[in-house]
Amino acid sequence: MTFFRIFIIYLLGVYFANAKVVTVSGIQGSLNSEISYAVLSEAYSQIGYTLKWKPLPAERSLRTSNSGEVDGELFRIGGIQRKYTNLLIVPVVINKLQGVVYAKNKDFKVNGWSSLKGSKIGIQRGVKFSENGTKGMLVEIFNSVDELLKSLGSRRIDVAIVSRVNGLKYKDSAKESKAIALRPFIEEFELFHYIHKKNEYLVEKLVTVLLQMKSSGRIDEIRRDYLSRYEVEQY
Repeated sequence: MTFFRIFIIYLLGVYFANAKVVTVSGIQGSLNSEISYAVLSEAYSQIGYTLKWKPLPAERSLRTSNSGEVDGELFRIGGIQRKYTNLLIVPVVINKLQGVVYAKNKDFKVNGWSSLKGSKIGIQRGVKFSENGTKGMLVEIFNSVDELLKSLGSRRIDVAIVSRVNGLKYKDSAKESKAIALRPFIEEFELFHYIHKKNEYLVEKLVTVLLQMKSSGRIDEIRRDYLSRYEVEQY
């Protein structure tokens, strides 16, 4: 091997050893994760970083990011930092979540969380909007959207709470279970990126870039592009 080739290999090794990589955990199997990752990958690249996403079950993802095992949490609703105190919110909306009630009975009337009282409700473990909304109610917890919808189909539960875009991703399971997505949405939420406090220096940089992406319409464009793959009406 020539000296020149050895030198090039050495330089490449130094480059990759010093490459700026940020690794975050996030909910596996979630279309909201895919959309949020697309938005954030673009934002991180603009500040000179490569973003990597470690898909995990929803609750484990938060425990992993809060512990500092990874650099942050891909996305969550606002306010989780009150419980997961090592996480810092990046205060720019990167996505949105529309909570949908699925039922077998199309005549079930959705009118806020209180309208679910008396029903046996299925939610996904670690998904905070549905955990918070159904506190004190009759709840059964499942590990995935697929399990939720199949359990609704078998009438193990009366209703299932799923984010709209994840319902779209698992529309085959919904169809098989004859599950109906009811309107109106039970609640809508803004979604944010979270950084572990050890990486606090990233927050200001990300805010600057994300605000630019928001004002240019780029964040909305990325979301529309993902939803268009499912050939559904846009909200």
